[in-house]
Amino acid sequence: ELSSGVGFDGKTAAVTTIDNELVAFTLGSKNQPVIPWRKMLQARVYTAPLVAGGRVFVLAGDRTVQAFDAVTGAKLWSFQRTSEPLILSQAGTLGVYQNTLLVGHSGRLLGINPDTGQVQWELSVATSRATNDIERLIDLVGVPNRVGDSVCLRSFQTSVACVDLAKNAVIWS
Repeated sequence: ELSSGVGFDGKTAAVTTIDNELVAFTLGSKNQPVIPWRKMLQARVYTAPLVAGGRVFVLAGDRTVQAFDAVTGAKLWSFQRTSEPLILSQAGTLGVYQNTLLVGHSGRLLGINPDTGQVQWELSVATSRATNDIERLIDLVGVPNRVGDSVCLRSFQTSVACVDLAKNAVIWS
């Protein structure tokens, strides 16, 4: 059983299972599906893997971001930052802009170098307005909607915002 949607770049498809396994698919001879590799992950994944630039990017439920080589499955890097104790069991924000991986982390949008896993910039797009852990829970959710240099995002319980990625600035919220 799958735990997220499907990521696909035209060559490689990637899915995650409820057993925390990342599975890659390609087409073999006679256009038959082949599973070239599988990787066990440490946490459940609710966000569809992003397959781009010869890599498979995964945003796990514990907010860990990992990159794998799309051909071999070799783990290229992993990024994790401490965050709030609660997380949502729904798809987070994972996208791409030029040579930058866009990742939602709590109420922030991170721009990560897809080659190294280093954070290049971050923008605060949603702020918690509550007093207890459940009401304070904010996460960027769903696929970012991008047109040109602008991307619009939504945040669980708090806001919708659009940012200018070329200027690394929030346009409106």
